[in-house]
Amino acid sequence: MKTIAEEAVMIRDADQSDNEGLLSLAASSGMRGKFSFRVERKPDFFRLLQRKGNYLVKVAVAEGRIVGSVSVVETNVFIGGKSCKAYYACDFRVHPDYRGSGLGVRLVEEVYRQSVSQGADLFFGVMLLGNREVASYLSGKLRTVPPIVAGSVFRVFQIIPSATEIKNSKYRIEAVDDFRYELFSEEMKLYGFAPNYPNDIYKDTRIWCVTENGVVVAAIAIAASEELKQEVLVDVPGYIKPLMKLAEQVKWTNSRMNLPRLNGNIRVLYIRSFYIRDEHQEALRILIAHARKQAYKQQCHFLTVGIDERSKYLRFFSSFPKFTLKSGLYFCNNGMSPDVFDALRQGVSFMDYSLV
Repeated sequence: MKTIAEEAVMIRDADQSDNEGLLSLAASSGMRGKFSFRVERKPDFFRLLQRKGNYLVKVAVAEGRIVGSVSVVETNVFIGGKSCKAYYACDFRVHPDYRGSGLGVRLVEEVYRQSVSQGADLFFGVMLLGNREVASYLSGKLRTVPPIVAGSVFRVFQIIPSATEIKNSKYRIEAVDDFRYELFSEEMKLYGFAPNYPNDIYKDTRIWCVTENGVVVAAIAIAASEELKQEVLVDVPGYIKPLMKLAEQVKWTNSRMNLPRLNGNIRVLYIRSFYIRDEHQEALRILIAHARKQAYKQQCHFLTVGIDERSKYLRFFSSFPKFTLKSGLYFCNNGMSPDVFDALRQGVSFMDYSLV
């Protein structure tokens, strides 16, 4: 830990000229938990934020370099089926040399103050469970910010790719170029909290549908995000390390041994959205298997999706071979009605982990 005077660190708005400094900070920081990751954003730190919405990035500068950051993005969401604004907090990083110095508190309080002055009333963010550094900010460190409280817990499934599909003579799988995106919106409205995406968010996805008699009964949108972010595996539980060594030493053709290397990029296909008619839930399992095949063909390590532990769809995703992480959704309420806020926290939520 570095002892610093408050005036020795300047906190200001970031701009494009800070790109290299922000990339360097991201490379020095990680999300610590049972599985530990580092998310990098080469070559353009700001590109992922631009995909999400209007954004504000604060940086802390000391000794001529960026030593801390935090971002807030204005996003459209559904809350109880109604479209509204919420503010996604992300990119919270403090360089290891400056942790424990109070810099993190200053960053969060400053970005909160400025966001509220511009109309923000509901903040949210996600955190890998077990990330002790960030979790410490939930226990009273922040002096001028309302309590940050827990919402949903997601099981982030790292589903293992496979060339095997599920056959069913009742259904037909098709890639649809003129898909009606409002089907995804209809599904999102059923959640207590979920993204409300414009149609152009799907321009970098591949959408596969299950049809019955020419009618779409289920659909899934799959996205690769390597041009926006790169996930680097920093550490894993001890019982997995022998498997990783075996996968390196023995060139298995079986995709179950296609594991990433420590300190290497994880190649992922993400499930961005899905739609399913209630009476056709088996079609969702067929689509997940088809998405596994797409991940297999693209030599990805995992097909990834985050599902609320309270979701009725959990059993469909958990039935496939996988590794599982846990991530928490957190809220900070500045102006929402307490009754609405409590319902929001207790409801089933959806997050798009390709944009987290």
